[in-house]
Amino acid sequence: MNISYLVLRGIIDGRTIGRNELYLHKSLKRLENTYRELKDIFYQGDMSRISHTQEEINLVKQVDFTISSYYNKMKKLWQELDNFRHIPASNCVHD
Repeated sequence: MNISYLVLRGIIDGRTIGRNELYLHKSLKRLENTYRELKDIFYQGDMSRISHTQEEINLVKQVDFTISSYYNKMKKLWQELDNFRHIPASNCVHD
């Protein structure tokens, strides 16, 4: 069910949408709490891994590899670094 459907159903049935708003509010709160829990689980310790990956990028020298090996190594490291991008803050609306 989407919000538009709930609003239209409430208007057509002549009912108040207070119960639906309460349900929606509770659902958003649960979603926000789940987001925070997942963020806490998956974002722990990333700063040390970011620092280690950046250090490894700085230490890799092309002379130690063939061109294709060097390219693949750097690409892998940069992709790994991209995976550690900051998790955006939740933009849920609070009352």
